[in-house]
Amino acid sequence: MAFPFTSTSPKFSITYVLGTTNTLTFTDLITTGYSSFTGYSAMKGLFQITDPDGIIVYQSTGFDLITPVWTSPDISTSGSVWSKTGVTLPLDSSGIVKRGIYIFEYLVSINGGTSFVRTIDSVTLRSKEYNFQYYPPEVVITYYIDYLAAELTSDDDTDTVVTISGVEYTPTSDVRAHLIKEPLGSGFSPTPGSTTDETRVIGGGSTSETQLWPGTWQTSITHTLVYSLATWNSYTWILINDVASGYKPIPVTSDNCGCVLSQCYTNLIQRWYDAEGGSKKNAWDLRVKAIAATAYWSEYQNARNCGEDTSIPCNKLKAILASEDCSCGGDSDTAPHAIVPYSGSGSTTIICSSFNFGYGIGDPSGGSDSDMYLQGVSLTEQWIWRNIGGTWTRLFNMVGAQGLPGVAGADGANGKTIVSAWGPIATSAGTLETTFDVQYIDTSESQDCAYYCANVILGLNDNGKTIKLYLGDTIILQYFTDKLISEDNKCIKMEAWVTNVEDASVIVETAINGTLPTAAPVALIAKDNSFTLTGQNSIASAGDISWLNTRIEYLNHITRV
Repeated sequence: MAFPFTSTSPKFSITYVLGTTNTLTFTDLITTGYSSFTGYSAMKGLFQITDPDGIIVYQSTGFDLITPVWTSPDISTSGSVWSKTGVTLPLDSSGIVKRGIYIFEYLVSINGGTSFVRTIDSVTLRSKEYNFQYYPPEVVITYYIDYLAAELTSDDDTDTVVTISGVEYTPTSDVRAHLIKEPLGSGFSPTPGSTTDETRVIGGGSTSETQLWPGTWQTSITHTLVYSLATWNSYTWILINDVASGYKPIPVTSDNCGCVLSQCYTNLIQRWYDAEGGSKKNAWDLRVKAIAATAYWSEYQNARNCGEDTSIPCNKLKAILASEDCSCGGDSDTAPHAIVPYSGSGSTTIICSSFNFGYGIGDPSGGSDSDMYLQGVSLTEQWIWRNIGGTWTRLFNMVGAQGLPGVAGADGANGKTIVSAWGPIATSAGTLETTFDVQYIDTSESQDCAYYCANVILGLNDNGKTIKLYLGDTIILQYFTDKLISEDNKCIKMEAWVTNVEDASVIVETAINGTLPTAAPVALIAKDNSFTLTGQNSIASAGDISWLNTRIEYLNHITRV
């Protein structure tokens, strides 16, 4: 028979252990408190779990709501066994734990099985339910590479707050593992390993063991999480233990192009400076090269600082600097090497010269030895300065004296345009062919080209209409339609190009409304001839076709492509 406890009713907790485990832990929450119940001698517990599809996913040996058998209980005072771990959770078709309502039933005996009580809060209530709707947080990894400082920053931007049925839950425990692995073959030492830090910075040191190395760095972040989701009186009875993890490869690129070309660039600037006191032409040529090299140098630095491909600006620099006796060899070095910071201190730190720009009459200040400065004062004053031993020296004005006037070019050939008399001229109320316009053309010289263009308006009906363009007695272009004409399709443009290819023949190309016909250009005899445009109604209705105007242009040896 079933009997009620005289004090606190039995209670239990359910822990969903997710991640790679996907199991469930059932724990009795009263434990030693059973000794306060009347008739207590030996506590035993049996339970059953049903999944959202109504399938029993676990049942204690001997579990029965009417006549349970207590010989092999999962929970008992014998050995203080208060939990059952490793209960396999059901998975859906995508391999994740089924979501929905789980039913938990628990039977407890406090006198070794002679009599028992059904939990939850009264004798008559047999089960407790929980609607499992948990979705794990997504691990978000962001990174930034500062090539000037030679540092890699890895950030964990994961939001571990989860929302279940409209309620937000913050984890009661969140242990982070932020692992960074150096590239294979690098000299970085020791291995960065794992920390609990949200943000990690790698590199930026002054020795090869602590500098940033090129290659693929590997960042992985895991969060070991515990969520307390539901309470039962004073107890938390639904918990979720989960491990959220994410991985991101971080490619770090580098080359030693800047170091190899730096001296070549310095040599070019020095030659430009030296030439200003001698050959003006040589100085101008070097000035143009220096300006172009400065632009590509800036492009190279920007690409390097942003982690982009530096090969294009590097090759452009090589092409310019190689002409000044600089071979630029070794820039494709593939041996492992650290990325050296461009500022700071340390035995391997390099402080590179810079080329700066400014506007105004004030002298430049600050900077380092060999730095260059372009000072824009006006359109006629663009001064170049150089830092020599810490002192800025003005070298020369980039804007030279006014040059000699250039030689006037030959006159271009004049084109010729003929526009015929304007219409409109419309077809009469009959079906005979009506001549709208006749224009004579002269393509007497080889490669002369005449362009013909006529515009025609069609009546707003579905009567048959034919437009023909003749060259002499030959029809070179014909258009027919019996479709219903509207404001959108009433305009027709007839075009032809006639090109003289030899003494006695021409090539003709045509188009209707800008569309070329599928047939090949037509070769015709008789190079000098007339264009004739006609219209013909299929039904004796006046005004079905109206000619507006014609234009002819001589293109003078320009062939149409």
